[in-house]
Amino acid sequence: MRRAKAIVWVGAAGAVGAAAFFGTRALKEDLFQSNDYVAEAAEQIGVRVEPPVIDFGPQEWGETLHDQFVLTNLRDRPIEIEAIETSCDCTSLVDYAGTVIAPGDVLIVEFALETQFGRGTKQREIKVVLASGETISVGLRLDVRGTYDIAPASLSFGEVHLGEDGELAQVVTFTSANGRTVTDVKVNFRWAEAITAEREDRIEILVRLRRELLPPGWSTGALVIVTDDSKIRATTVPISVKGVQDLTPTPSHVFLTGRQKKRAIFVTGSRKKASLVSARCSHPGITASVHGAELELHNSTGRPLEDTVTVFVTDAAGHVGRVLVSTF
Repeated sequence: MRRAKAIVWVGAAGAVGAAAFFGTRALKEDLFQSNDYVAEAAEQIGVRVEPPVIDFGPQEWGETLHDQFVLTNLRDRPIEIEAIETSCDCTSLVDYAGTVIAPGDVLIVEFALETQFGRGTKQREIKVVLASGETISVGLRLDVRGTYDIAPASLSFGEVHLGEDGELAQVVTFTSANGRTVTDVKVNFRWAEAITAEREDRIEILVRLRRELLPPGWSTGALVIVTDDSKIRATTVPISVKGVQDLTPTPSHVFLTGRQKKRAIFVTGSRKKASLVSARCSHPGITASVHGAELELHNSTGRPLEDTVTVFVTDAAGHVGRVLVSTF
């Protein structure tokens, strides 16, 4: 008996879906529940498919899975393969056009399935298209699981009053049943810091806002968690926060060169000019004086200071605002 052999590359990315793939029949949910259903459909057109459904079960992300199925020609005449197609866009296929299976012979189809990195149950279909117009489908199913978990997937601090005191922090938890661990944590902005603590069954990452460096309005950034997983080395956790204050400056961040002087204008929540009565600064090198609604800022040292400086102002009604100052 002659055995024809071919190779198919199939990618398994994306979520579970009831999508119409190639031709008129969609990949049915019950196709994966009954191997007999698939086998019977194939034999009705004179082709035996073994196995009709391949269930890989739980698999890690970033793996390449290898398997095969066999087509047997039950007819009393040759059948010709026009093509073998798959339901995934990330697929590379051998050209099967013209492959002939004699009566009683078999075609062995080997394939490799990329689990990729989308978690959850994935259902795919390999479709064999015959030159005579019939099609034979083989179902693929797997459950993609990560080697570690991070929760929550994002952090939102909501509205944060810039003139108030008090700590603002949230915790991100890293867990792994595969022995993965965190090797480093980073934040890509100055208005927050990350501190890591190892617990017995998890790693906790404290993300704490530095309110004195948070600008007014919406700010977004990311916590970057670096792991020892060679497949997904780092994961980012988006962070969002809105800085609000009673008195809003324009600009909200002042840049001083040498002994340069600049002014910021403050308005109230009703967009009226503020009546400033006092100013206080977090660094003795920056002098700040109030002139009605304006705050004049001056770097008395004439040299670049190490850090961004925060200057707070108060108006006649007791409302508080602040502006950031950087020196060059």
